[in-house]
Amino acid sequence: MKHFFNNLLKNKKALSHICIILVSMFLCIPLFSKYMDISRDDGIQHICRLIGTYDTIKEGHMFPVIISGFCNGFGYSWNIFYSPLTAYIPLIFRLFTSSYVVILKLFMLLTMMFSGVFMYQFVYKLSKSHKAGVITAILYMCAPYHLTDLYNRIAVAELASFIFLPIVFSGMYDLFHVRNKFPYGIIIGAIGLILTHNVITIYTAIFCFIYVLINYISLKRKSKRTKGHSGAYSTKYSYKRYPYNQCYNTENINLHITHFIMYKLLLDTSSRAYVIYLL
Repeated sequence: MKHFFNNLLKNKKALSHICIILVSMFLCIPLFSKYMDISRDDGIQHICRLIGTYDTIKEGHMFPVIISGFCNGFGYSWNIFYSPLTAYIPLIFRLFTSSYVVILKLFMLLTMMFSGVFMYQFVYKLSKSHKAGVITAILYMCAPYHLTDLYNRIAVAELASFIFLPIVFSGMYDLFHVRNKFPYGIIIGAIGLILTHNVITIYTAIFCFIYVLINYISLKRKSKRTKGHSGAYSTKYSYKRYPYNQCYNTENINLHITHFIMYKLLLDTSSRAYVIYLL
């Protein structure tokens, strides 16, 4: 045991993760108070959605859109208006408790933890500093809007989207600055955002487009400076200096994937708006 703790104290990455988890638990202490009512604002919607989704799954519908037990048996299409990830993941805690309020609180704690961990990993990739990663992760978790979603609005879907924002921008960084690495973060983060909060997905896509535009213009200008060199040297230099040149095919693949995701997102958003209009 002593040897284990000695190794743990030497592992700065593990200590950073433990620090972030402890801070996230500290921030969520008031959430588990018996006086903390999460049924206000969006909270009651998410509680009812969990109840309805669980009951509908028990009826044999694995991916329920219409919750049949609501509205005096007429049913209600609650899962049309919210993305599915925030309905299925929290139900894992149904194995440990029958209280849907506790289930939702545990899921909110989980989102706080993972948002801090992934922000730490993103900043550490940029700075190679554990201290910078931990400080940024704590500031990210303590951001006023983050805590407002947690305690005031009970915006579970937005809380979950905070997990995937660092993953998306980590993938964007890999695309332009990391050699010989496929930017899986873009794909994983984009899918996670679409399955949690569509509006945040659109905002993120706008910032990603700006990031791509800035880096593309910058790399294009730098590549012109290498044209004066000899062919072999210029090719070797640009290949070594600018990983973007290696990832040209990778970028094309990612752009096609992004176009497909955004097209599906627009179709999904349009269909939901049409359903709201009909109702």
